[in-house]
Parts: sequence; C-alpha cells; structure tokens
Amino acid sequence: MSAVILQRVFWGDYGSILMHGEAFVRSEFDADLEVPTGTIVYQAILPSPLVVFPTGFFICQTTIRTLLESEFPSVKFAPVYLRTAVSVPWRSWVRKGKCKIPKTGEPEDFFNEYEIEEDFTPGFSPNYWSLEVDDFVLIDKFVEAGTIPKALTSIPDKPFVGGGLKPGVRGCRALFCNPRVVDVLWDYREVLDMFVLD
Repeated sequence: MSAVILQRVFWGDYGSILMHGEAFVRSEFDADLEVPTGTIVYQAILPSPLVVFPTGFFICQTTIRTLLESEFPSVKFAPVYLRTAVSVPWRSWVRKGKCKIPKTGEPEDFFNEYEIEEDFTPGFSPNYWSLEVDDFVLIDKFVEAGTIPKALTSIPDKPFVGGGLKPGVRGCRALFCNPRVVDVLWDYREVLDMFVLD
C-alpha cells in the first residue's frame, strides 16, 4: 500500500503560482543569479503555507522538515535560495470567486506586479527546504484523483518516490509515499491533495 500527494490547484496556472509559488533549478542561462548552477531557486507568494508543491518540487518550512525527519530519519532535504517574496491578497479573491490576473496575462508576473515584502533580502533561507526524493518513475499523463496507474499502487519501500512526465526528479508532478506521510501532512489539505492507494 502507498499514498500519492498532488499539488492542489484552482484557477489553473494562476492559482498554482498564487498558492505554491514558483521553483526552478538555476542553470547556466540564469546569468542574473549569483548562486551555483544546480541550486534550487524559489519565489514565494506571501503568506506562504508551511508546505508547498510548485511544479517539480516539494518545498517545506523547517516545521514540516522536522516532522518528516522524526518519522523518516533517512529523508533528505536540499537548501533553497529564496529569490523573491511578494505579498498578494489572493485569499480575498477566492472569497469573491474571481482571480485578478496580471496585466500581461502571464502567471509569473504576479512577482513583478506586487511589492516585495519589506526588509526582504534574497539569499539561502534558513526556513525553506526542498525534499530530495528517493527514486523516480515515469507517468504517461498528469495524475489526478481516480486516474492513478495501477503499477504505482505498490511502490518500493521508500518514504518518497517522485513521478513525472519525463525523467528526473526536477520534473516531479506527483509524490508517491508511505501512507504515514499522509498522517503527518493531513493538516495541510488546503494546499495538497492526498490519497491512500489500495
């Protein structure tokens, strides 16, 4: 038996960035970033939940890291470079049922059209961590509730296995895990869809 964790979203890519922020791996083409190639870079929308799942990454704050490490001593985390942190009042939009999209129409421009948090300085954050998955499996389409491939209902006995449309943990779209992980993260159902698989 295993479980699956997915990014909970609404409003498509707009809601994905508003709720989870954006993360990527620094490449040789990111000349404006003075951090080593391969560094995980995160852009946060505040207030940020304690755990988020921007496409490709499972990022949590220290509180969640501590919880997971207490249950799964072998779990590993990588440091995260916090590039920006902007405040967007998107929760009030949810109550009104309408998203205020950026003027350009591009979801990434939430980071350009709203003010950076006061006193924010880019750098490696002592409070943000990226989960390193134990293994990776390919899935042939985006995983949604009720469409979990049967081959993935019994994964190797590892705490976390990533699943994505192309090889490599950086493309992670779903996180297959020990069902006990769901117990640890159950209070964060606002941002994560979690299912125990038979």
